[in-house]
Amino acid sequence: MGDVKIVINGSNREKKSLTYDTGPDVNAAAGDQVRWVVEAGSGVAAITAITQYKSSAEHPASMDLFAGPGGVEPHPTNPQKTEWQGTISTSDNLKDVEWYSITWTSVGGGWSGDNVPGIVTDPKIQISAKQSS
Repeated sequence: MGDVKIVINGSNREKKSLTYDTGPDVNAAAGDQVRWVVEAGSGVAAITAITQYKSSAEHPASMDLFAGPGGVEPHPTNPQKTEWQGTISTSDNLKDVEWYSITWTSVGGGWSGDNVPGIVTDPKIQISAKQSS
């Protein structure tokens, strides 16, 4: 089990997009804790939701990696909602990608944007292959 940290370090209200220190896509393993952190100066006031992306022509439905044994759905960990975390399930059949949406509020304008696939980035979490013992 490890810790995967995703830092949101920029935003563009017109393009309804976010930028990340690692890029939008990350690799993780069963049981990993995933943390999303909004960096000061990013233009993001708060994250209001992190949800599994619903199916589209570009991306068929993916499994909810946070559901199942040992899993914890993403949730805020501070009152400002600038830090979120979730734990990937420890289920034996994890071998998928989860596409997800981040809904956020911008600094100053109160605009709420949904960083969805097809606009700028397609954030996803790819499950790494399990190591044989």
